[in-house]
Parts: sequence; C-alpha cells; structure tokens
Amino acid sequence: IGCRVLELCYNDFCNSAERFQLVQEFYGREYTILKTTDVKNIEELLASKTATGQRTNVLDYMQENLMACIQKDLLSTSIVHRVMHEYIRNANEKGREELIDA
Repeated sequence: IGCRVLELCYNDFCNSAERFQLVQEFYGREYTILKTTDVKNIEELLASKTATGQRTNVLDYMQENLMACIQKDLLSTSIVHRVMHEYIRNANEKGREELIDA
C-alpha cells in the first residue's frame, strides 16, 4: 500500500522540486542528511562528489537501493524508473551490467 501512496504523491501531487527531494533519498545517507538546494540534478551532484571522491559512494548506494527494489518487485513505480535511469546513465559498465542482470 505504501508503494501506491508514494506513486500517487510522486505523480499527482509533487512539483519538480519535491520529486527531486524524494529521488535524493536514493543517493545515500550522508547526502540525505547534508542535502543542499544548490544541486538540481544527479549530474551536478556527481560532479561535486567527484572532487571529494564520493561519486562511487553515491552510485554504490543507488545500486544497493535499486537491487532491493528489484528483489521486492517494486519496478512499477515512476520514482524507481527515474532512479534506475539516472543510475544507468551515470554508472560504469560493470555497475550497469550488474543492475541489468538482476
């Protein structure tokens, strides 16, 4: 039921900024705690994390969460589709293959 509620909120009630706030939960615990409004998309976040060496941490956390969604068969929600698209666009070849093979 929670999945359906999240889907309804994400699609029907959230504006763009609110959707991005929900998606940010997939970026990692440290990012969730230290959120900033300066970052507008995953590319900006990863560019800023590359300088500090945390890009891999963000992508690993995204993969971990996506694998959990796959195992729980939660692939029908828009938010998971968005995060999966962002991950595939930004991960290395090995990470993409692992996600696709799951």
